[in-house]
Amino acid sequence: MIVVERLWAGYKPGKPVVKDVSFRVGVGEILAIVGPNGAGKSTILRCLAGFIKPLKGRILVAGLDPSKTPAKTLAKIIGYVAPDVKAPPLLTVLEFVMLGRLAPRGSWKVDSEDIEVSYETLALLGIEHLAEKRLDELSTGQRQLVLLAQALAKKPRILLLDEPTASLDLKRQHDTMQLIYDLTKEQGISTVVVHHDLNLAIDYSDKVLVLNNGKVKAYGAPEEVLSSKLVQEVYGVEAKLVVVDGLLRIITLTNRSCRRGLQDAKLETRGPRN
Repeated sequence: MIVVERLWAGYKPGKPVVKDVSFRVGVGEILAIVGPNGAGKSTILRCLAGFIKPLKGRILVAGLDPSKTPAKTLAKIIGYVAPDVKAPPLLTVLEFVMLGRLAPRGSWKVDSEDIEVSYETLALLGIEHLAEKRLDELSTGQRQLVLLAQALAKKPRILLLDEPTASLDLKRQHDTMQLIYDLTKEQGISTVVVHHDLNLAIDYSDKVLVLNNGKVKAYGAPEEVLSSKLVQEVYGVEAKLVVVDGLLRIITLTNRSCRRGLQDAKLETRGPRN
């Protein structure tokens, strides 16, 4: 569903942000893109969504070249969520979610299916109680979930998510990523997610693309490509990979003066996620 071959992309001529990046995302697969700030993660998503034309290389999204496909056509098949979207503040949550279904059709006529699907999507995310609230009445985390609801309500074939859990609490992070994981598998969506949390990338992706300075540092199954050495090289922090009750975890090691003493603490490990 998504093919990227030798992609070079950027915002100024002669200054590429993304350099010679290749990957594929199949039907029902999730790719997590990780890396430090400025590595080119969001730029790749914008290329996939058709917002930026590549400098070089080849992109196919559901068989279409995003740089040569009308925006209305892409909007019908792609659900795109960015962390900095400015939503019209006076719209209600339900109205905003329905816009995700109406805009690609080029019609503002709402039917019963639009209302039903929008309510169902809000319920999936556990925010149906916000349906009649205005967007300017929501917290940052609630707005993030509403943006995701709008993308999901159109029943996309491609899902492009830029830090979808950035403003969410710990439980919401995992609940949201579990939902995205389940929908990807059940509906045969091809999903690309930008993460800063490496453990979320481990838990909810089939493959990980690690970027550094716009180039591919590693690409493959999380348990195969992530290592303490890689985290040190890419992020510049000391880290260890450990297995807790069968789950791979990445633990960063801060400066010793900042560490809390655990020698007298009773540590509890938890079982696998259901």
